[in-house]
Amino acid sequence: MIRLVIGAGTTEFFIGPRGSNYDGWLITDRHSLDALDAGDWSALFSESSIDRILAEHVIEHWTESQFLTFLANIEPFVAMTGSIRIAAPDGFHPEPAYIESVKPGGTGEGSSDHKVLYDCSSIERLIAGTNWSCEFLEYYDSEGEFHWKPWRISDGFIERSARFDERNQERPLSYTSLIFDLTKKTDRWASEY
Repeated sequence: MIRLVIGAGTTEFFIGPRGSNYDGWLITDRHSLDALDAGDWSALFSESSIDRILAEHVIEHWTESQFLTFLANIEPFVAMTGSIRIAAPDGFHPEPAYIESVKPGGTGEGSSDHKVLYDCSSIERLIAGTNWSCEFLEYYDSEGEFHWKPWRISDGFIERSARFDERNQERPLSYTSLIFDLTKKTDRWASEY
């Protein structure tokens, strides 16, 4: 089964090096796999061949419509027991400086290309009509309270997280992400077989 990182900032496919957090993962970027192009997916992967997909700070560079296109594109290729781990800037983060840095057109690195600032509520709304179920792993709620569940690095390492972002060593939770896993809805799968 394939474990795949998208949006990794590389121009070629390569396998994550031994001993790294991406050991054995296939590393890609837009130049080697356009995640919004259904033809790229069908040319490179077999149906149900992907076990894990990791997209760390990728979806905020797409419109909501493009994110839904991505989910539709990958659905045939993700195994029934597979998952997608996604991290994005968290629109409910309570620090104004964080929001200013990550919002579309903000002051942070790469934010000039950000299209959407997601939060747990907007993600739930967006995927409600899809064939995906969502489990939030790290996020702020609308009241500014931080929530987290233990998650396994082997299912997708997120550097910009409460646990691993170096900025949190001096000021805990100063930089976190909205982190969630998507899995195929099992009721749909059961009805097809």
